[in-house]
Amino acid sequence: GDRWCALSRTISNTRTELWVVNFTRAIAAKAPIACDGTSPDCLKVSDDLWVDYQFWGDSQPVAQRFEGDTLIFHSGPASTRDPYDGGIWAWRPGWQTALKLTDHGVFCFANPRSTSIACVSNATIDKDFSNLLAMPYYREFDLMLGVLSDPDQGQLTRAAHVAHAPDDLSFRFRFSPDGEYLAYSSVATLGAAETVQVLRVRDAGAAAPSPILSGASEWEIAHDGRSIYYLAGYDRSLGNIATGTLHVANFPDGQGSVELTPLVRSFELIGVFDRSFQSEDRGLVAVAGVPDVSLAPVVMLEPRVADRSFQLQRGAISANVSTDLQHTLYFTPLKGNPVALVAHNDGSGSCQLTTDSKAETFYAEFTDSAAWVAWIEHKRTGTRSEQGWLARPGDCGDRFQFGEHVLDYWLAGDDFVLFKGSDADSSTFWLQYTRIAGAAGKPQALREQPDINTQIIRTAAGTWFVYSASSQPEQADQGLFAYGPLNP
Repeated sequence: GDRWCALSRTISNTRTELWVVNFTRAIAAKAPIACDGTSPDCLKVSDDLWVDYQFWGDSQPVAQRFEGDTLIFHSGPASTRDPYDGGIWAWRPGWQTALKLTDHGVFCFANPRSTSIACVSNATIDKDFSNLLAMPYYREFDLMLGVLSDPDQGQLTRAAHVAHAPDDLSFRFRFSPDGEYLAYSSVATLGAAETVQVLRVRDAGAAAPSPILSGASEWEIAHDGRSIYYLAGYDRSLGNIATGTLHVANFPDGQGSVELTPLVRSFELIGVFDRSFQSEDRGLVAVAGVPDVSLAPVVMLEPRVADRSFQLQRGAISANVSTDLQHTLYFTPLKGNPVALVAHNDGSGSCQLTTDSKAETFYAEFTDSAAWVAWIEHKRTGTRSEQGWLARPGDCGDRFQFGEHVLDYWLAGDDFVLFKGSDADSSTFWLQYTRIAGAAGKPQALREQPDINTQIIRTAAGTWFVYSASSQPEQADQGLFAYGPLNP
């Protein structure tokens, strides 16, 4: 279907509106969409958007976001407490108006591949509300759950009332990848085991959640929805030195638990941040080892198969496995500076992205299909700027610089890198892009001093860069812009 964008519009010091714009129609028309209430392709979904700051939760603009095709936003009167306590709404393409999910929500979250949505609401929180830095402890709350069908369906159903005794660090919520199930965990009474419970979303309010695991911490549902990984024997009171034994069990029933490896401090599913919504279990990266010595990541490409695991060097941090599972990108300290390396997952060795031992390397990641790896170098010999670089992961070769004074960057497939680059004294910056090819590409400037938010939209017609400009009132052309389509 059509792609939509959400944008906020400041009306006065006390009022902000939220609108949704049909991006697909806008680029087809090659003309601005009228956002004045006359066009079906630009709809106002809130007259009173919540734009305040909160220390213990998402604030504007992150509090208003698309998760898949579901727009979640905070609107209407809210209490002055931190975290948020007020109205939370949802909107989906095809709706003329938004749906209020709850009157007293703390936060809501949607499944990006379905219409399932859940909220934490009516929370009793222990906190010194006179002290901004005081941690809030969730003692009990209603877990609201439902499937979004239309804006007239009414508020979400209370699926469970969750009591949480000791602190707020052990509870978590996850939808299964297909959005059919919601799993959550909590510690009901002081000294009790952390229990994972599961409920079919469409049974909310008609059936009670089913406990499937006891004593399971830091758990995650695999990308294929068939397994759940968790740590057993994990004593959270030990803080940074806490470890547990990594297990995998069947999901959603929790049966057939198998021990994988002991002394695991933490783990992360491979592909959790690559935005590709993988539907296969590609394994995980676990940080394992004795807590009082240097820890090392263990890459498990197939956790239930012993010879599909390997350990990176001790002290390695931020391990990131490529989408093709051929390489692992990680950092290690060298002469006091972090350096990025690429390991070959077949055990044949590794290569170093930078050849300059004096440079500080950071913010490294693979392109979508792992054809390239990008990173930023600070204070490379002979320079004082942050330089953006690209190289081939196989041998760290074919290096070329994509930008100078790079503040931040975003990868568009394997084709383009969009970035913000400043001048030498950081007095101004430009939104720029470089075409990724086998040789160095020349950066192209799009806009001087754009707003903070920048998005990349990929369509069948090509790649679009979407950005707004409203912070420089002396410039005549203010608004929301789309640049494209660009093709490789």
